[in-house]
Amino acid sequence: MKRRTVLAAGLAAPFVSSPARAETVLRAITAVPMATAIAQVFGNYMERVNARGRGIVRIQYLGGPEVTPSPRQAASLQRGLVDIVHSPGAFYAGEVPEVDALLGANRPIQEMRQNGGVALLDEIWQRRINAKFLGWFDTVVAFHMYFANRPPPGPQGVDLSGVRMFTTPTFRDFQVALGATPVAMALGEIRPSMDRGVIQGFGYPNYGLAGLGLEPVAKWRLDPDYYRGNTPAIINRYAWNRLSAEAKQILEEEAIRWEVEAAQFILGHRDREYEALRAAGMQIMTLEGDAARRYRTLAFSFPWQRMEQRAGDTVQRLRALLFDEARLSA
Repeated sequence: MKRRTVLAAGLAAPFVSSPARAETVLRAITAVPMATAIAQVFGNYMERVNARGRGIVRIQYLGGPEVTPSPRQAASLQRGLVDIVHSPGAFYAGEVPEVDALLGANRPIQEMRQNGGVALLDEIWQRRINAKFLGWFDTVVAFHMYFANRPPPGPQGVDLSGVRMFTTPTFRDFQVALGATPVAMALGEIRPSMDRGVIQGFGYPNYGLAGLGLEPVAKWRLDPDYYRGNTPAIINRYAWNRLSAEAKQILEEEAIRWEVEAAQFILGHRDREYEALRAAGMQIMTLEGDAARRYRTLAFSFPWQRMEQRAGDTVQRLRALLFDEARLSA
């Protein structure tokens, strides 16, 4: 009880800034626990900032969803209860419908920085939830579908009629279009639900399965992949504006550097996990040629369709800067 009281008081405290010329402390939370590979990507960025910013700016990690439930983290950031949030955009899609642009992007992060794509995302995030788009570290992440049994072929690559699948708003539309029956549940329920046959498949990023203990139940992986990582680090705009120019430079330069260098961390983790999954018996079903293109084209169509219904005039601008149709065959 005492620990909770202290933690609550810390969350309620205003933006922490000591007397003039002292180190500024920014309070950060993550949507998933730091023990997961997804949150460790942000943890690496935090370590870089803290090493370079000693005496100038420091990120203080408060915790994950045990501190603030993931669906409420963006609202806490907007109100200034915390300063930095690292979270999949799906958790605040109600406030920022343009989060689907992260899923639907397929250009390299350096290109999106150079062509103004990230600047447009920053403009939207500031307008929607009072948050600056600080860094997008997981653009090399992609999603796959995993199954207990090999799925049969179908008009869009596979036919998932009668297959019950774990779902989130991220890929619900795609699963339904392939014939699957989506089932919403907490991430921690995927493994026991697969064990009991409540579901026969799930969609998930191409790394981080081991953290959920999914190796024994992921018997088949469907290739090719689809979508891109949608977990940016964002900072409260007022907290950002109060920083010194030197602190802003450190946060921004380290974010841009880590956006590129994080690929090595993520892909290394992905490759090690892939070998463990293969050793546990996972097999790969690969769609090729026209079947692969139809499958990926269908997948990438849904984020942009959802935004056309909800996000207004910015959709075409975002699509031009973040998405390249020619890459669907890559």
